[in-house]
Amino acid sequence: MSYWNTVTELDHDYMVRELIAYLKSNGYTGIEADIMGYNQPDLIYWESNRKGHIPDVVAKKNGQIMIFEIETVADLASDHAKSQRNLFNANAKQHGKSFVLVVQQSAKAEAERLLASEDIQAEVWTVNQ
Repeated sequence: MSYWNTVTELDHDYMVRELIAYLKSNGYTGIEADIMGYNQPDLIYWESNRKGHIPDVVAKKNGQIMIFEIETVADLASDHAKSQRNLFNANAKQHGKSFVLVVQQSAKAEAERLLASEDIQAEVWTVNQ
């Protein structure tokens, strides 16, 4: 996460922890997260070039594997975030998983617009901040 400034990184980690608390309280299991204190999710990569990204959170509910990517308002439109969305969406489609983009409430409309413009089928969840 070295490409983020400190404030954005703190916002991101707060959102990850809020998501984890929600998942735990709603029966999700096998929670892995790319923050201290949790097992890190596996790298998801393109078969063609072996380049990839580690999702922020992966969890299961009722046997369904879900990939969660958290984006702050500051990072939502970045090339890095777009690359993650495209990869995680493709992986979810190929392997029968679900992909969920998690954003701040103020960024929900922008997130939905970006997903539509990128032809990505994902749910958008929000974290109040």
